[in-house]
Amino acid sequence: MNGGSLPEGTPILCRRCGGAMNLLGDSSVSCRYCGAHDQLPADQLGRVLEIKNRLALAESRTAQVKGFDATFAHVFEDPKAFLRVMGVYIVMGLLVLAMSVSAMVSGVLPNIDKYDTGTLLQVLLGQMMGPALMLGFGASFGISLWVGRRHYRKQVRPLLIARPPSHPNAPFACRACGGGLPAARGAEVKCEYCHTLNLVPKELHGAQAAALLREAETARQQLSRAHGALMSISTKMRTALLVSGVLVFALGYGVPLVLMAVLQR
Repeated sequence: MNGGSLPEGTPILCRRCGGAMNLLGDSSVSCRYCGAHDQLPADQLGRVLEIKNRLALAESRTAQVKGFDATFAHVFEDPKAFLRVMGVYIVMGLLVLAMSVSAMVSGVLPNIDKYDTGTLLQVLLGQMMGPALMLGFGASFGISLWVGRRHYRKQVRPLLIARPPSHPNAPFACRACGGGLPAARGAEVKCEYCHTLNLVPKELHGAQAAALLREAETARQQLSRAHGALMSISTKMRTALLVSGVLVFALGYGVPLVLMAVLQR
């Protein structure tokens, strides 16, 4: 199968439960999860097409994000997106504010005694209208992004997160087909087998590593307890053997001697 157009490590998925299957020597496959058995086509091209069809089926059963949705997923996963979207309006607003202040200083302040209170207030409001609009647009985009990000985090993101590693140092697994995901710098990782977009947020790396360390520590403790239990069993068995040997010796040798001594009297 390595000679076909499938990448190395492509998972063979169970048609019943979608789990990964083990390939046997006679081109048959057995599911690790539901125990289903299946037979792959005998020819290599047929096997490649069959595995691809199963991957396509897994992809169709999984929530996909493409195009516009994928762009929004990228924006919501990037903390700097707020600055990029709002930044243009904030910078423009600050520039317009600086120009307005400059105009006020150079044009209004030298002649401030010529303006009555109402006129001065109108000039001030007119100069502040541009910066206020620009900064207001920036704030509006920021608020809309915040609302969208909250909804995304609660409703969408849990559907896109990759499966956790099965053991320490293993890669995250695709949420659709379970295949190992390639290393990526960003939060979005595309599966090379079924082409499903997976999210591996940076904060999950530390959390997952901590979880794996906890699992490893738990396993170590369980192994230590198992060794202790085995030692305890061995001690108990030796004690039981010793006691049994003494009893057997006493019953088989000591009791007849006692009886003979009693009878000789």
